[in-house]
Amino acid sequence: MTTLIAVYLVVLALAIGGFVLGQFLRGKHDLITTRNTFLFSIVFFQVTSAAFPLFHGEHWQYTLSDRDSVALRYAFMLTAFLAIFMVTYSWGPGVKRLARRAKTTVWDIDGGALIVLAVIAIAVGSALRFAVNIPLVGVLSNFIGSSMTAIGAGLAGWYWGRRMFNPAAITIAGGIVLFAIAVNLVGEFGRRPLVSAAGCFLFGAYFSAWRYRRPVGVLFRFAVAAIPALLLFGAFTSIRTIDRGAQGLGDRVQALRSSGNATAGLMTELDGQQTGTVSLWLVDHYNQNPEDVRPFWMGEYFLTFPIPRTIWTEKPLPLSISIPEIAGLRGVAVGSHTVGPGIMGHSAADGGTLPLIVYAVGFGLLFRYCDERLRGNPYSPLAVLPIGSTLGQLLGMARGETSIFLFIFVFSTFSVLFLMRMVATFFAPATIVRVQDVPAVLGVDRPEWEHEEPGDDEWYDEAEQGAGYRSAAT
Repeated sequence: MTTLIAVYLVVLALAIGGFVLGQFLRGKHDLITTRNTFLFSIVFFQVTSAAFPLFHGEHWQYTLSDRDSVALRYAFMLTAFLAIFMVTYSWGPGVKRLARRAKTTVWDIDGGALIVLAVIAIAVGSALRFAVNIPLVGVLSNFIGSSMTAIGAGLAGWYWGRRMFNPAAITIAGGIVLFAIAVNLVGEFGRRPLVSAAGCFLFGAYFSAWRYRRPVGVLFRFAVAAIPALLLFGAFTSIRTIDRGAQGLGDRVQALRSSGNATAGLMTELDGQQTGTVSLWLVDHYNQNPEDVRPFWMGEYFLTFPIPRTIWTEKPLPLSISIPEIAGLRGVAVGSHTVGPGIMGHSAADGGTLPLIVYAVGFGLLFRYCDERLRGNPYSPLAVLPIGSTLGQLLGMARGETSIFLFIFVFSTFSVLFLMRMVATFFAPATIVRVQDVPAVLGVDRPEWEHEEPGDDEWYDEAEQGAGYRSAAT
C-alpha cells in the first residue's frame, strides 16, 4: 500500500507539471504566476518530498505508527487541499472584481531610466533594511527594504529581457542583480532573500519581453538564465552549515570561495529537505494525539508574528520551533532549531479538516487576486515587479513556517505595490488607471483566462475571446 501511494504522489507531481506546462503551451496561462510558483513549492516540498521516504522507508527520527494508514491519510489530505485550492483559484469569487477595480500604472519604462530606477530602488531598500532600528517598525521596514532591493534586481531584469544577448546589457544587469543579492544577504542566514532578488530578476525579464515569444523560445531563455541562478543557490546552500553565525558579506564571500560546492548544495535539496518526512509524522502524531491539536495555530501566529517578544514576553512559539520538542529529537535544544512542517503538517497540527479547507481557500483567493493584477496589466514594471519581489517567501511557503512566510509575502507585496503606485502618481500621474481599463487605454486585446464564461464580468467580449495574452503588444 505504501509503495502504491508513493507512486500515486509521483504521478500527481507529473500531472501538476503537465497541467501547468499544457496551459502555458496553449496560451491559457502565463508560465510565471503566483499560482504556478506556489504549485511548484507544493510539488517539491509536499508531494515528491513525501514520496521519497515512502519509497525507501527511511524516516530519520520521525517514526510512523502505521506507514500504510499514515500514507493514505496524507495522500487524501494533500489531494483535497490541491483540489480545493484549484477550484477556489479558478472561481476567484470576489477577488477578480476587486483586482480589476484596483488602481495601477501603465507607465512603461525602458532604457537607461530602468537602470537609474534600479539603483535608486536598491539604495532605498538598503536604507530601509539597515537604517531603521526602531522596535517593530525596524522589522517591518526590513521586509519592505528586502522587497525594494529585489525590485531593483527586477528592473535590471526588465532591462536585460529586451536585449538579452547584448554584452553591455548582460554586464550592467548582471552587476545590478549581484549587488542586489549581496545587499539582501547581509545579516540573513536563510536563502529566501537570495531567491527573491534572483527570482524578481527573472520575473522582470519574463514580463518585459519573453512572454510575448513562442513557448519554446520562452523555455529556452529560462533554461539559459536559470543555470547561473541555480549554481549560485547550490553554492550558497553548501556553505550554510559551515558557520551559522557568520552573516557578514565578507564571511559569505570567503566561504563561497573556499568551500562552495554548487553540485553538493543542489543534491541536498533533492528530497525537499525532508519536509515530506516531517509532514507525514505530524499527520500521524496529531491523529494519534488529538489533545495536542492547537486550533488554527498557523493563523494565530500569522496575526501575532510582527509583535516583538520584548513587548509580549509570553508570545507563543510557532510550530516550526516546537517540532523538535514535540518529536523528542535527540541532541536538539528547545528553541535552537527550526524544522519545516509543510502545509500538510500545519493543517494536521491546527485541527485537520477545517483548517485544511480554510487554508486552501485562502491561498486560492490570495493568488488569484495577485495573478489577476498581473494578467490585467503586465506592461509596466512598477505594476508587475512588486508581485515578484517576494518569490523567496512564496517558494518556501509549502516547506517552512508558513505563517511567517505568508505574513512577509502579504505585507511586503502590498506595501511595495502601494509605494510603486505612489511613485507613478508623483512622476507620471496620467498613467494611473484602473486595472480593468488598461486594455482600452493601451489599445491591446483583453486577456484570455481559463474558465471564463459569457457575462462573467465586464471584461468579457465574445468577439475577442480566444485572442490570448500573446497577442498583446507592448
